[in-house]
Amino acid sequence: MAHLAKLLRNLAPASLVLMGLSGVNAYAADVTPEPVDTNSTALWAGVAFDEDANWGVHAGGVWAANGDLDASGLLFRGQALFVDWDASDNDGGDGQIARVNASIGYQFGGDGVAASIFAGIDYQDVDVDDDSDLDDEVGLIVTGRIATNGDTDVPMSLEGNYSTANDTYWARARVGYKFDWISIGPEVAALGDDGFDAFRIGGYTAFNLSDSVILDLNAGYQDATGRGSDDGLYGGATIVFVF
Repeated sequence: MAHLAKLLRNLAPASLVLMGLSGVNAYAADVTPEPVDTNSTALWAGVAFDEDANWGVHAGGVWAANGDLDASGLLFRGQALFVDWDASDNDGGDGQIARVNASIGYQFGGDGVAASIFAGIDYQDVDVDDDSDLDDEVGLIVTGRIATNGDTDVPMSLEGNYSTANDTYWARARVGYKFDWISIGPEVAALGDDGFDAFRIGGYTAFNLSDSVILDLNAGYQDATGRGSDDGLYGGATIVFVF
C-alpha cells in the first residue's frame, strides 16, 4: 500500500475469515493517485469469499481531524462487516456474524513512511445454528499499520488488528510494484478467532481508476482450520473513494 493519504481499505475478507477484515482491517490503497487537493476523508466498501461458499461484505471510512489524510494528526475510523458461512461439511454449524467498530487514532507521517495506531470499541452479534465458541460480545479493538507513503515504485505495507471480542485477529503484509496506474504484488495474511484460524498467501492488483477512486482485487490460497472453512481458494474486491 502506498499513500495512506489517498486510500483505505480492511479488509476485509471471507468466511469467518472476514471477521479480521475490519480492517480490517485496513486502510490506504496500494497504488498512489496523481497529486490532487488535500483530502480529509476516505470511504470504502468490499466483498470477499472463499472456496467453501463462505462470503462477507464490509464498508467503512476514515476522517482526518486536521483535514489532511497524508499528514501527522488525529484520525477517526469506523467499519461494519457481515459474514455468512455454510458449515455443512464442517463442524460448528451454519452461521452469520454482524460486526461494527469505531476507533480513534493517530498517524505519524514521515518522509516516505507513515505509521498509525487506533484503539476503539468492537461489537460482534453472532448467530450460529449449533454450539459455538463465539458469543455476542463487546470488546476493545486495536489496529496498527506502517507503510510506504507518497509516490514510490515499490509500495509496501504491514497492518493488523486485534479485538478482545471473541479474540478476533487479522494481519497482512504486502509488497508490490507500480506500473503507471496499476500496482501488483504478493500478499500474506493470518486471521481468526476463538474457533477459527487461517493463513493465506496470494497476490493483489490495485487499479487507480481516477484521482479519487481505486479498485483493489486480491486472491490466493488459504490453509484454514476450525469452523466453517477448509483449505482452498479465497478472493475479494474493495473500492475506495477519497475526497
